[in-house]
Amino acid sequence: MSQKPVSPEAIPKFRDTLDLNRDFNTAATDLLLLVLFLAVLVSGAYLAFIRLEI
Repeated sequence: MSQKPVSPEAIPKFRDTLDLNRDFNTAATDLLLLVLFLAVLVSGAYLAFIRLEI
């Protein structure tokens, strides 16, 4: 570590580049597809189970 003083202007400022609205819309489409896929699989398993005579 250097013992030289550091100027506060030399340190880069933090800029928040996250956009919650854009990130939520991207995640919402993925989650919607996942839920639809799950619904298709569960309904297919349910119909296959109903057709069996136990």
